Amino acid sequence: MRIFYKPLTLKSLLAPVMAMGMALASVSDAVAQIVTIGTPGGSGVTSTSGYPNPRPDQHLGTRQQYLYRASELRAAGMRAGNITEIGFYMNGGLSRNIGTYRIGGGTTTLTALTTAWVVPSTPTYWAYETISPAMGTPATTGWHMTTFDPTKPIKWNGTDNLIIEICTEQQDGLTNTNPVVSVMSPGFNASNSAGGAAAGACGSTSLTTQGTPTLRPITRFNHVPECIVPDSINIDNITAFEADLSWPASRSGAPFVRAYNWIYWQKGSPMPSTFNGTVPSMLNHDLEFLTPETCYYVRLQADCQFTGAATDTSVWILDSFCTIADCVPPAVTIDRITSTSAVASWPPVPTAYDYEYAVSILETPPTSGTKTTSTSVQLMGLIGSQVYNVFVRAYCSETPTSRWTRVPFQALKGLGFDDVANGFSLSAFPNPVKDVMTIQVINPAENASVMVTDLTGTLVQNLAIVGDKAEINMSGLNAGIYLVKYTDRLQSKMIKITKE
Repeated sequence: MRIFYKPLTLKSLLAPVMAMGMALASVSDAVAQIVTIGTPGGSGVTSTSGYPNPRPDQHLGTRQQYLYRASELRAAGMRAGNITEIGFYMNGGLSRNIGTYRIGGGTTTLTALTTAWVVPSTPTYWAYETISPAMGTPATTGWHMTTFDPTKPIKWNGTDNLIIEICTEQQDGLTNTNPVVSVMSPGFNASNSAGGAAAGACGSTSLTTQGTPTLRPITRFNHVPECIVPDSINIDNITAFEADLSWPASRSGAPFVRAYNWIYWQKGSPMPSTFNGTVPSMLNHDLEFLTPETCYYVRLQADCQFTGAATDTSVWILDSFCTIADCVPPAVTIDRITSTSAVASWPPVPTAYDYEYAVSILETPPTSGTKTTSTSVQLMGLIGSQVYNVFVRAYCSETPTSRWTRVPFQALKGLGFDDVANGFSLSAFPNPVKDVMTIQVINPAENASVMVTDLTGTLVQNLAIVGDKAEINMSGLNAGIYLVKYTDRLQSKMIKITKE
């Protein structure tokens, strides 16, 4: 029967260690970095010529959404983290603040906008920030930045596309004077704009879409990169002594990730105070010299270095695994040795479902042998006085197998006969013989007996065989050649011996 041992997990045991990991999470030392999407001072669009324009010449409510693909943000140097400011470049025409507006952001898997308003796929990142009076101080040209409450940043995970929404609910009946904003064409529908609501533009789905969807304002993000732990730890190829660790790259990305720190320890033992580290290009490590049938914890974190900031480490991620039972080499013994055969046997190996054996005159372990489910094999066809090596190993799962056990032995000197097909073996030793000769029989049938005659056919010994061997006293016979004739219910065999 095959017995497969699957790796165990320790989910029920993780709570105290997870709490420990949370306590050890570091506080980011990263500083805000500026990323600009587009070139400031480019072509402009006014509210009178259409949207998109985050500063519309509109005395009623407006709603606008802008889509930024993750590839754009990463190419500009932006990494996962917290967006603390958003700004747009005004070319001129701005004479007053908008009374009240709101701005928020979130992530989406959409790669282009339609006339339908988008609800971010990560709603917890969607945090409207009410700004009053408006986007910075009125000016003819320059960046107009919106700074968020530090406790309410817009989070970007580094992989999904980003959507920003701006809505105004200006109800004072006043208008701006032809505000002009720099725009760009990213090559896809990147904006959805609408206006004319008397009230409640934020969240309204009844506004009529206006403007040019292939245009989007040139945008500046002030963001604080976050050192992000890899999403998971993969633990594979678990054996009694080894396991392979691997993990996906941190979404903080190169070149900011300096290394990955990892640590492992046995369940029930104190967690080590030091950890190991790997270069950022290495996303795996082989754990070796583990203890069989033992459970381990594994922790992993990213180690980052952002521009203009001190080093920063992510929180730890925690997982666990258990090694399987050791596949022990069989303890082999050789007995019932004759000049032509022997029997190799061993006690069962725990968890083993199969064995493999080989016989060789070489001491070098073979690459393969003969499979068997038995714990005893008969070795046939030996040559008298030859030294042999028996190799046996166990299979405890598809992988691994045990090491080979090697047991040397020497076949006895003598003559014999093997019938491999029937498992029958007959041998007489020692040969030549001076005093007592042993007749060894493997797999005899009923009514087994032996007759010893000289070359003239004269009977000199006749005895029944009980069990698998008999001893014949040859000391009183003259020196010469004798014939040993074996007979049982199924067969009759003869071998020749020499009396000294």
